[in-house]
Amino acid sequence: MTIFITLISIILFIILIALIWNRLSDLEPNQKILTCIASVSICIVFTLIIFSISSNGIEYINKEQKSIITRTFVAIFAPINGIIFIPYLAKIRSEAQCGNIDKKQTKRRLIILLILLILGTIIEINYFKSIQLGIIDYSN
Repeated sequence: MTIFITLISIILFIILIALIWNRLSDLEPNQKILTCIASVSICIVFTLIIFSISSNGIEYINKEQKSIITRTFVAIFAPINGIIFIPYLAKIRSEAQCGNIDKKQTKRRLIILLILLILGTIIEINYFKSIQLGIIDYSN
């Protein structure tokens, strides 16, 4: 099962990086690499924060169980979160940097993306919480 989850996670991260790379078509390779690294890092940290918020008040049987669940959630959901939001952010960055859209359009697109990110975060926190409670109930 661990190999299956790891393989899926690697595939999802590869898809995420490919999507980011393609959305940054007008940038130099060095900027693309830095943006990919920063984006993946942000996705991982963001997912860890969401998981931490969702696990508040949940009592695990032991720390090892929580550690396994945390690693699994982050491995799967970090690239999924990235696939949903980061390519659009990268496209906005690329278009703004190349002058294809003005500051007003950039600001409007970023506000819309931020609103969707907040809604997605609320949904994901509730989803993570229900899954964790289900795992704990199942293990008892």
